[in-house]
Amino acid sequence: MDHVVGNDRLEALKRGAKHRLSRALGRLDLAVVRRSELERLQGPRWVLDHDAVELPPGAEEYLRVDNPRLLELESRYQGHPATGHTQWTGDFLQDQLVLQYFRGDNAYVWQKRHNTGEVNFVLSALHAFEHGHPDVVASLGEDDAFGAFTFDVDGRVVTRDLIDSILELTFIDEMWSGDGQGLPRILDIGAGYGRLAHRATTWQPDAEYTCTDAVAVSTFISEYYLKYRKSPARVLALDEVDSQVTPGRFDLAVNIHSFSECPIDAIKWWLDQVAEAEIEHLFVVPNTARDLISTEGEGRHREDFRVEIERRGYKLEEMRPKYSPSAAVQAHGVFPAWYFWFTRN
Repeated sequence: MDHVVGNDRLEALKRGAKHRLSRALGRLDLAVVRRSELERLQGPRWVLDHDAVELPPGAEEYLRVDNPRLLELESRYQGHPATGHTQWTGDFLQDQLVLQYFRGDNAYVWQKRHNTGEVNFVLSALHAFEHGHPDVVASLGEDDAFGAFTFDVDGRVVTRDLIDSILELTFIDEMWSGDGQGLPRILDIGAGYGRLAHRATTWQPDAEYTCTDAVAVSTFISEYYLKYRKSPARVLALDEVDSQVTPGRFDLAVNIHSFSECPIDAIKWWLDQVAEAEIEHLFVVPNTARDLISTEGEGRHREDFRVEIERRGYKLEEMRPKYSPSAAVQAHGVFPAWYFWFTRN
């Protein structure tokens, strides 16, 4: 298990890594540095010292597993067709989530696994700053609230949350209108703690953004987090989806790293809601590279859910790497992925 390091030790590790990287990269072309060399240069992986992250007033008391609101949501979600979880089980959440530090390295956002050394974060951040929509880049800030794992890049605080949000909002704007003037009305399926909702409404406060999730604790946390960020985004409980997701209500359904963690039956239920509501566009980001496949129970093969999307009348309009147009950044950036944009026929 990772051990916890104090602030002085953490800063020393950072300085040491920076020195080794500067010295080595002065001799090597980053584009040809082998993965093994990068891992050697990155040095020890740094872990979060929870004691060094100050929680907002009332957070520790509210963000508890025995909170009546969370218990209510858990009761309401039981037996729903979208809650036959194969990954987001009780054991998984107990192992992968510290409730008060939901922005740390956990079930919602992996931050210090795989390509997550300082060089990877710097490379990814500079790519996002260069290729992201200028207004998105300028409007989104960052902090270490609730345990986010941060880096300093030329005086700017950077997290995986920030990098992903810049690139995703830029892609949505390009596919929707390309003018940065207005986002579509968005239904975020599997919205987690409300990361993208907060970012979208920070960039465009008038955006109509609705979060929903089949995991009760995600609904619970996103309600709290969006209120904390003073976001106008709405949170829709799972048992309200049938009555609230109706034709003419939304322009775009978003699913980021969620369908890939669901069984095919749950995915089909969500896709039925999207199709019946006549939502024109669907933006999917799997965590399985270019494959749109489900997570099934033991003994069952993963299922291709792109087939299910197309069966409901959606056609793939655009597919591109997260770090497009740079193949080097796609290879070495923080958590590379692929973007899929479907349009209703």
